[in-house]
Parts: sequence; C-alpha cells; structure tokens
Amino acid sequence: MLIQEFLDGWSWEQVVSSWLSRISESPVSLEPLFTRIEIHDPAALVGRDHELSWWPASSVPEMYLRLQDHLNKHPGTVGPVHPDSFHTRRGELETIRMLWEGQGNSHEVCAILISASLFSRMHSSRGIYPRDSWPPYTCVSALDQWANDASGGVTAWHHACTQVIPEQLPDHDYKIETLGELVDYLAEEHAAIISRYTAVIVDFKSTPSPLVSKTLKDRDAEQWLRHRQWRQDYEARKAMEQGRERELRNLHPRIDEWPNISREELERLVWSKPTRLVAADFGVSDTAISKKCRLEGIRKPPRGFWARVDSGKIPHPQGKLPK
Repeated sequence: MLIQEFLDGWSWEQVVSSWLSRISESPVSLEPLFTRIEIHDPAALVGRDHELSWWPASSVPEMYLRLQDHLNKHPGTVGPVHPDSFHTRRGELETIRMLWEGQGNSHEVCAILISASLFSRMHSSRGIYPRDSWPPYTCVSALDQWANDASGGVTAWHHACTQVIPEQLPDHDYKIETLGELVDYLAEEHAAIISRYTAVIVDFKSTPSPLVSKTLKDRDAEQWLRHRQWRQDYEARKAMEQGRERELRNLHPRIDEWPNISREELERLVWSKPTRLVAADFGVSDTAISKKCRLEGIRKPPRGFWARVDSGKIPHPQGKLPK
C-alpha cells in the first residue's frame, strides 16, 4: 500500500475531527482532563511543587487518603504519589506532563495521545508493531509524523521507555486497513484509558483539609477498634488453645516423647503396667504400642498377665522381662 493511498486525501484537521467525534461517542470527557488533589505536607509550610500522575479511577479516593495519611506520619517524604506499577514507568509520567501542558487544547491532546499510542508500538525498544493486523509501517509513520508535528515536536520519548500510556487495546483482535479505521481504533483506546485512569495533579497546600483530617481520624479510630477486637479474639483463642494443651498434657503427660522413645524404655514400660496405661501416657493407641513392640522385637506380657499380678498370683515384674 502506498502512503498516499493510505492517507486518502486526509489532513491532520480531519484526523482530529474524526478522533474527537469518536471520543464524544464514549462516556468520557476531555474537559476537565485533570482532577485536582489537594494534599498537606506538614514539613512544607509554604507548599511543594505539584506532582502529576495517572491514578486508577476506582482507587482515587483511597489513594488520596493514603497519600495524606503517609505525609501526616512521614512529613517531607515523597509518599505514594504514584501507584506501585508506576515506579519504573517513566514514559507514562512524561506523557502526563505533556497532557498537563496541553490541556484545554483538544488538538494538542489528540496529538499527544496518538503519538503515545504509536510510540509504544513503533519506537519503544520493546514495542511490537502489529504488522499482520495494521497497515504497513511506513504508512502509519505518516500519521505518527503528523501527530508529532501538531504537538510542536515535544512528543519525543526516549526509546528505552517500554510503555508511555497506562494500557493498550489488543491489536491483533482487529483488522485495520484504512486511516479512518486506525484513528477510530486509537480513539477507542484513549477513551478506555481516560475511563479507567484519572489524570491527577497533586497540589501541596500549606494547611490541611478539615474534612480529610476528620476522615482519617475516624478511619484510624475504626482501625484501632478493629485491632483491639482482633487482639481480644486472639487472646481468647490463645487461652483456649493453652487450656486444651494443658488438658491434653494432664491426660497424656509424655505425649512429646513417643516419637523418640528408646527400645529399652519401651520394654521397661510394657513390663511395668498394662499397655492401655502406657498408651494413655503417650497419647497413642494400644495398637500403636503393640506395633512398635513388634518392630523393636520386644516381647509383651501375655494376655491376662496383669490380672494375675493384681490378684497376687504372680509377682510384679517391676519393669523387667521375666527370665
């Protein structure tokens, strides 16, 4: 396919118009593109420079509270400004910086997002261009150049960036042949990103928010009550287990000795008292005693032996095998 055939008379203005039309059909809005989060750092009484990030849309309230709680406890630190997955994804933070500078200008926002989507597939050191489902690389490069020129050439991520947008659509599930189809596809990708991730600007204020402070105080009190209840339940379970352990040891005083009992000791015991009493001391069954005696080659008293001892018909062996 020739580049001119792929462009089919389109201009960058038509690309933006088509992109905006597709975005408008989705449940997202480009205005406002950023959500402002106001945070107080007790160590910075005159505030700090703002931070930009992508936050999962479903986690914005929790991340807000977590960041404020962290700074309350550790003033002056960086804190969890970015989700854990952003620790090494500098390309995404560069994209959010560009969007902050271009917010309010739909043409520039469109250019930045299209450039970001194409960079991840065409220029990233780990990018994989979907050759089987997209138009030829050289054709799509023309769109990439348009977007880069429209953004003033600022969309220049380092090739080592592995990902510059929070997520991508599965390229190989769709067959794209025309420029219009590609623009629609990228717009759907950007709508999905905006719906699942919130572009936030974290502003550091010199005074805390009374509402946030109360929310954190109430949450801490609730967590303390939960922890106290957990501790009480734990102590009750521990006391119950210790009681069962004491009861078990009263019934079976030598319960820990059974695995390592010597042949001599076992022989002495079975000739000192009935097997059932030996078994009770160790917390095992009569059968276990008999089995171990067979394995060790120990001769046990014959049936009725202890009844005759109790009646005085034969003397007590005193733990020694009669000769």
